[in-house]
Amino acid sequence: MTTGQWIGIAGAVLGVIVGAVGAAIGVLCALRKTRGPKEKTFVIRVFFATLLVLAIFSGLKILLPEVYSRYLLLAMLLLLLPAIKVLRNRQRDVAIRDRQNNGADDEL
Repeated sequence: MTTGQWIGIAGAVLGVIVGAVGAAIGVLCALRKTRGPKEKTFVIRVFFATLLVLAIFSGLKILLPEVYSRYLLLAMLLLLLPAIKVLRNRQRDVAIRDRQNNGADDEL
């Protein structure tokens, strides 16, 4: 193997490690920010669903020819941006309902 190939492999491995650490820190911060059990469950489910979607996109990116691979990346970006807004709003709704339910339980 040439030096360039080793650098490419090292970059790929380092990218996966940095990405995994970043995801772990992000999930821990999101879980720390949550207040109720339903909101925590929602955050965990979204995390695993996101991992699954990213794994599928990554697999398709590797398996598809280069031309389609670029369209796949564009599609992922176009789907990711609205998904962030929708999921953020959904988490807020879950948190509001969770707080209302916990408040009702405290009064009983």
